[in-house]
Amino acid sequence: MPSSRRLEGLELLRVVGAPVPKWQTARSIHDVDRLRLPSVKFGWTIRTCREDGKRETALFYLNNAGREKVLTVLRQHLRKTNQSQFYIVYPSWRFQFSCNIVLTEQVYCIEGKYGSQKSLSAGKTRPDFALRIPFGMRSQMTCYVGNPSDQVLSWLGRILFWCRRIPKDSFYAEVALTDVPALMFYELFAL
Repeated sequence: MPSSRRLEGLELLRVVGAPVPKWQTARSIHDVDRLRLPSVKFGWTIRTCREDGKRETALFYLNNAGREKVLTVLRQHLRKTNQSQFYIVYPSWRFQFSCNIVLTEQVYCIEGKYGSQKSLSAGKTRPDFALRIPFGMRSQMTCYVGNPSDQVLSWLGRILFWCRRIPKDSFYAEVALTDVPALMFYELFAL
């Protein structure tokens, strides 16, 4: 039975122990009433999932929304007749940097932005830094756009530690360093 690739990715990240947001799901109006949405520093994020797992990358999302806005938006969306969609909700954060990671043919391609990489994922901007890192133990990193800051380089080892635990030969992931600072993997799609 097909299911949400977005939710499966988050669940796999949680299984391997990677840091992920503490999400809740809303599949119906009744679920909206059960959400626990205390006041959080940067509000809440809503991400759309599809039961059939198709085309989940360009669907509705909302970041940094207050509790009442989240509840109102979810009720509006869940009243629509499209029952193949549901929503995940988790706390938002402020980005120090974020990056998209693609693993293919045993090479990690990492493209990132200082702050949010939303415009990068949408193809609207170029990365602030881009790296190519072979999977091997003695691999040599190649920087092909910009120069990553010392902060990025210092967190890169931790990011790759978690990426190497993902039991997929190829994948797309999104990860952020939040203002805490803490790593947060919030997207994973097997390719």
